[in-house]
Amino acid sequence: MNRNITVLTAGFMLIFFGYVSTQQFLTVFYNQQGSAKGGFIVLLLIYAFSIAATFAMPRITKKYSLRKTMMWSSLVYALFIFSLQLNSLPIVFFMAACLGIAAAFLWNTQQIFLVKAATEYGKSSGVFFTGHTISISIGLIMMSYFIPKFDFKMTLLALGFFPILGAIMLSFLPERKGKPIEKHGLKSLLKNKSALRVSFQWIPFFFIKGMAFGLIPLMISKQMGIGWVGFLSSLFYLIPIFFAYYSGKVADKRGWKTNLAVSYFTAICGLILISIPGTLFLVIGIVVLALNSAVMEPLRLTMLGYVSSAKNVDALSAMFFLAGNFGIAFTLLLSSFLDTNYVLISGGILLLIGLMVSYRLIHVSESSIKESLTF
Repeated sequence: MNRNITVLTAGFMLIFFGYVSTQQFLTVFYNQQGSAKGGFIVLLLIYAFSIAATFAMPRITKKYSLRKTMMWSSLVYALFIFSLQLNSLPIVFFMAACLGIAAAFLWNTQQIFLVKAATEYGKSSGVFFTGHTISISIGLIMMSYFIPKFDFKMTLLALGFFPILGAIMLSFLPERKGKPIEKHGLKSLLKNKSALRVSFQWIPFFFIKGMAFGLIPLMISKQMGIGWVGFLSSLFYLIPIFFAYYSGKVADKRGWKTNLAVSYFTAICGLILISIPGTLFLVIGIVVLALNSAVMEPLRLTMLGYVSSAKNVDALSAMFFLAGNFGIAFTLLLSSFLDTNYVLISGGILLLIGLMVSYRLIHVSESSIKESLTF
């Protein structure tokens, strides 16, 4: 096993053991305090500022080492969790904005580092997301146990130290910098039709992902009670443990287009199921959407590895991240103001648009896509 991939995975396991265990309960926590919109606004600020920061990413990766960028960014996750100890929404809003910027730096540099360190993109991304989801699943299950028994804020205080441990783990990675950006690569790709088609795929998929930690926890809480939020939410991370690695290997052997087709199929089926009234359909729908996550998450890095080049990997990584965060921000924005059914319908429309856009990608050779992304 590639040592750098192992260290990278371990660092992110520690960071997101603490953070996702916090994030998954934000909307439920603020809803219990009589401010349902407060949780959505916090999450929306995170992803809105993450979108804005993405435009600066190619220059950041060119100027600073990937290792240091990931280390400093992970510390902001700890500060955000600690800010929740304060009974001040303005401070939490400010830290949410800072976290959004840090998240853009952290995840973009992670993508670039993995692509540069890996030889088998699908296998390496499968290993990363398997470890990533194991730690998150453990955290969510533990939260379901501790929240009814202990003070919520004290539990968060303990979780805040894990991103610090993650930063320490990432310090063992070697120093690397991104490729110098030629001709403002991100701006060039934003005008490139092929880059827009490839990147658009992540808008509907991450719209669904945004529902997984924004709207769906509220649906679970209302239909089944808060005690089920952690257990059912953990399925989004438990199921990928068993399928993400295999999904990545399939992408290496059969090509990423197969995984793309499966991602659309599972996303559409899962969305339909959770739209049907009834606890049973909600649970089955969550399981299907968790399967979608198991296929989709490794696919993002696999596709980046196979269609990018040394010259455009930094810019294309930023574009993928930009599209994904736009999808998440969009679902959080709609969830703040619209009825649940309208949010679900919006997700279905986005998936259908994405399916139409993907038709051309599936029928064009990988080499042609890679050539069309050259600038």
